[in-house]
Amino acid sequence: MAGIIPAVRKHLIDSIAAHTRSSRPRPPVPAADFVKSYYRGVDEDDLRGRAPAALAAAAIDQLLFGTVRRAGRPLVRVFNPSEAEHGWTSTHTVVEVVTDDMPFLVDTLAMVLNDCGLALHMMVHPVLQVGRDRSGRLKKCSGDPLAGTRQLRTVTPAGEQVRADTARPQPSSGETLQRDDAAGASEPARA
Repeated sequence: MAGIIPAVRKHLIDSIAAHTRSSRPRPPVPAADFVKSYYRGVDEDDLRGRAPAALAAAAIDQLLFGTVRRAGRPLVRVFNPSEAEHGWTSTHTVVEVVTDDMPFLVDTLAMVLNDCGLALHMMVHPVLQVGRDRSGRLKKCSGDPLAGTRQLRTVTPAGEQVRADTARPQPSSGETLQRDDAAGASEPARA
């Protein structure tokens, strides 16, 4: 991988990667290598503040989520992870995006979530080099910018937990949400 990361961060990431040995189901690329690339740009305080096994499981869960994806078609999911379904838990709602790399993606996503009144607690946004077969199935993945494969961006912001009973109204087709700041509520508005 290009560039040097601080020794403390490398040590934290190595301890996270050590928790991938028993990953089930088996990811299509080496799990420990993926985790090392995935968390490479994450601040030490964010890594230190969470259990290494949970961070490893979260990264592998997103890897499995993005295993099959056609070029130019983003994958997006918003969920509250559970041990039974995802192999890890969080007190926060997670938004995951797997897409081709593009300018301003991370900033735009952060602004949209902020505009919705959601606080971000952690954002992981590696740019990875990937190789896929014709059906979009992941065959190789690297954090090395010299790997010579297509760039992929994964973004995982974790924000305030959103529960169905407190969710804002969702716009129907042809509508957008418009915030009424005086009342503090969101109402559908025609586009």
